[in-house]
Amino acid sequence: MDNLLGEIIRAEATPVIREEIGDAISSLVQQVVGIAPKALAALELALASSDARVSSRAAEILLKYTMPTADKDRNEDGGNVEINFNLPRAEEDAQEGEAVELQACDVCDVEKPLKDFVDGSTRCTDCHEKLRAQVEERFDLG
Repeated sequence: MDNLLGEIIRAEATPVIREEIGDAISSLVQQVVGIAPKALAALELALASSDARVSSRAAEILLKYTMPTADKDRNEDGGNVEINFNLPRAEEDAQEGEAVELQACDVCDVEKPLKDFVDGSTRCTDCHEKLRAQVEERFDLG
């Protein structure tokens, strides 16, 4: 009897719950669509910023949320991923006499200019390369 009662309640409640969830999702989608133009306008301003960090971060966000989807649709066979290291950084374009922001490496504890770190990393490129070489040697990846 309990099982039959549970099945009846489930059968009666399912359409109501499904409709409520559908309405909630539709409302959320409309909100996202409504704020999209403002978000894109802010991203466009950030891309045009004279601050290299701001424009670089805006470009990173744009690529993060647009390119993976495009690549996934085009390349379903799981093709190769290309990673480029030692690309020029915005900090390298700094004018003579400008203040250089320093950061301490979490491995060697030496303060170095931010250009000597991978964006967002707390490890300098020198220490990173040393650790990478050790891993390659230990696991015979070289």
